[in-house]
Amino acid sequence: MTRPLAYFINGGAGRVITAIPALEKLAETNNDFIIVCEGGSEIFRGHPILDRKAYDHWHKNLFEDKLVNMDLVSPEPYRIWEYYNQQCSIAQAFDIQINNKGIRPMPRPTLRLSKDELLNGRSIISEVKKKLKKEKVVIFQPFGRGIEYIDETLIDKTARSFELKDVKAVVKKLQKQDIGVIMMSEFKVDFS
Repeated sequence: MTRPLAYFINGGAGRVITAIPALEKLAETNNDFIIVCEGGSEIFRGHPILDRKAYDHWHKNLFEDKLVNMDLVSPEPYRIWEYYNQQCSIAQAFDIQINNKGIRPMPRPTLRLSKDELLNGRSIISEVKKKLKKEKVVIFQPFGRGIEYIDETLIDKTARSFELKDVKAVVKKLQKQDIGVIMMSEFKVDFS
């Protein structure tokens, strides 16, 4: 007997977003699964297919009502051979693990933003373009949830973040190409 599956998706926003295309592909052929969002279910809100399948890990009676009769899966794209040998993207690694179809093109993730989120985002980007006098602006989130400030250095023991020297190199390269950069980070980075 095959039991329904519960996919435990952990990590920050970037990691969750990259799992969406694989979960969308799964929903095309299998409706008998749920998503347990260990970092919060906000990213799935409003999604036409996945919203009703997404549960916060603290959801009342989740174990008694759902998980007790399901097989639990914790996808880990960083442990997929094709990913760590740089043959596929993280979205494709999720797909390999969730759908077992090998490397295949993946669509962009479906995200539903509120009008407030859209307006605030446009406003921030316009303000940055105007202030920096740049035509193009890139939003860069180099650090994952595991980043810590230890002994005056940014360190991610999970290896899910850019190294600080690489963050600086990427930003400087974009700036040389006359591209403005909005860096999303809880930590201040000195680029001097």
